[in-house]
Amino acid sequence: MLLWITVNSSCGFIKKNQQRCKRSIAEGQRFCWQHARGIRARWRSLTRNQSLIFALTILGVFATFAFGIYSLLQSSTNSDRAYLSFVGFGNAIVNNSPTGQVWGYLFPLQWSNNGSTEAHGQIKLGHQFSKNALPSDFDFPTDKSSISNFNVAPKNGVAWDYDFQLSDLQALQQHSARYFIWGTLTYHDLPKSPMHLHEFCIEIVHVMTRVGSTDLSNPVNTPFLKYNNCPKHNCDDENCTDYAALAKELS
Repeated sequence: MLLWITVNSSCGFIKKNQQRCKRSIAEGQRFCWQHARGIRARWRSLTRNQSLIFALTILGVFATFAFGIYSLLQSSTNSDRAYLSFVGFGNAIVNNSPTGQVWGYLFPLQWSNNGSTEAHGQIKLGHQFSKNALPSDFDFPTDKSSISNFNVAPKNGVAWDYDFQLSDLQALQQHSARYFIWGTLTYHDLPKSPMHLHEFCIEIVHVMTRVGSTDLSNPVNTPFLKYNNCPKHNCDDENCTDYAALAKELS
């Protein structure tokens, strides 16, 4: 059996200290890539391993440059659009009868447009008040009376007053019921831009007051709400599973 052993030759360049350069060179070459003259001579002096490392380095530099250009273009595209996001609840407004009896409270549901262009579109809201959690296959239906059109200027906000009945808020205080609110915002910004989508779902987890008393029938005890996001239906654009279907439906 024959055993072939390949030994790389060393560069023939003699340094000022009379020591020979120890860099490996390709077979048939005299000097290494550093001491050879001319681009062709330097390229031919590279061993197979050196050529591979050089090629991978060039590819890495090119990939980094291409990714930088792509990120810059994406940043430019994203900055020239509207971007709606759910902010939370505004301050409660008491909803009472002409005689002063508290019927409930209005809470503004607030969104902000963090983009650089105006957003115009439609919002659809839904809710569930019960003792149960939302099932895993829940399809987030829309309340028929909770559909509205909107226009939001850049770096501005929009709100819809959401009406809570007093009895519902009292049940939430006592943790005897669960209250979910969800919504779908479909909107456009620039002319001929693709449809944008924002979906949200929250659960009211606490009804609290800023004073000592928790009696919500007294308008002095103005409540405020704390909420958590639902496990599903909190997304934007292509990150939403129903984006393609909605875009096709509204096109």
